[in-house]
Amino acid sequence: LPQDFRFFEKLKTWEFLDYGAGLAGIKGTRKRSEIVDEMLRKVGLYEVRDRWANRLSGGMKRRLGIAQAIIGNPKVIIVDEPTTGLHFHDIHKLMSSLNALIERGHSVLIIEHNMDVIKCADYVIDLGPEGGDKGGNIVAVGTPEEVAACGASYTGQFLKEKLK
Repeated sequence: LPQDFRFFEKLKTWEFLDYGAGLAGIKGTRKRSEIVDEMLRKVGLYEVRDRWANRLSGGMKRRLGIAQAIIGNPKVIIVDEPTTGLHFHDIHKLMSSLNALIERGHSVLIIEHNMDVIKCADYVIDLGPEGGDKGGNIVAVGTPEEVAACGASYTGQFLKEKLK
């Protein structure tokens, strides 16, 4: 799931996901339709299945993107800054969707800057303040508490406050 992605202008929400299901190798119109409906229910978008995908709210787009990313049942899901531009309520829904994946045995790697999300992680890798632009160097690794205790970690400085 990229940080920012575009939906096709002329596809409804269910059509976009159906297209993703086809790309994931899911054969048969009926089977694909059942899986699409199931995914839309899982991410809380079934009620807006007939809305144009490009007209969804930011949070809904993120959840549709997650549905598209997992429709082929991958073992590992990588999401790049999924909370960018989202309201708190949408962040909560998004994180619930990701946690449900983890509970079902998927591995989820999140590239994120939101400290409320980072503090809930099982494991953190801090690439320093220039991690994105220059590839970064590993500054600290471990649980959020271990990263917060690392004096060299820029992320850890902010995590200390969030973990209080």
